[in-house]
Amino acid sequence: MEDFNNMPFIIRELNRLNQMQVVCGVLNIPTGKDEDYLEMIAMVNENGADIVPKRTKYLTIPTPNAGKHKASDFDGLFFYITKSGKKSLAMKDGDSIKVMFLLSTHVKIPKRPFFRSSFDNKVNTDWADAINGDVDKIMACQMTAKELYQHLGRLMVNEVQAQISTMTNPGNADITKANKGKDDPLKDTGTLYRSIGYEVISNAKKL
Repeated sequence: MEDFNNMPFIIRELNRLNQMQVVCGVLNIPTGKDEDYLEMIAMVNENGADIVPKRTKYLTIPTPNAGKHKASDFDGLFFYITKSGKKSLAMKDGDSIKVMFLLSTHVKIPKRPFFRSSFDNKVNTDWADAINGDVDKIMACQMTAKELYQHLGRLMVNEVQAQISTMTNPGNADITKANKGKDDPLKDTGTLYRSIGYEVISNAKKL
């Protein structure tokens, strides 16, 4: 009789599994950060990108001398060919010349598919096992459909963040490593890492 009485709960929650889904992505936007910018950073790293100048002849790539400044922040910059033959913008520093920006007509950002890798690594193993175990819990009236998706969402976030932390190939370009002081292509300041979250949605609305 007890099992029979539990059937309405079980049927309702199993039906709800088909009415919900969980999405994982750039959803936890840190205070003061721009959502569109973070989504762009995530997609550029996920899919790669070819960057070309739009209104000028060259892209200006800051060296450690320039820090986080733009070329327009400096007076006295002039065109200079470095000893290695690279085009740059430089400025006088006493009797020496300080290279501030490297010039390039094209920058290629390689693919670092941290979302896709997470899915490929886990969808048919750990995540599938977790779903099967949680469906058993629904059948035992120990879990709801929403709780199942919340559990899956946490697993997804953990795996995506792990990929962000550990993915080092392809590495940063030499100038990027010089600016950052490390070869940490995805984590860097940790903003992208912290932005990864999940939502359980139904009919395109957050539950």
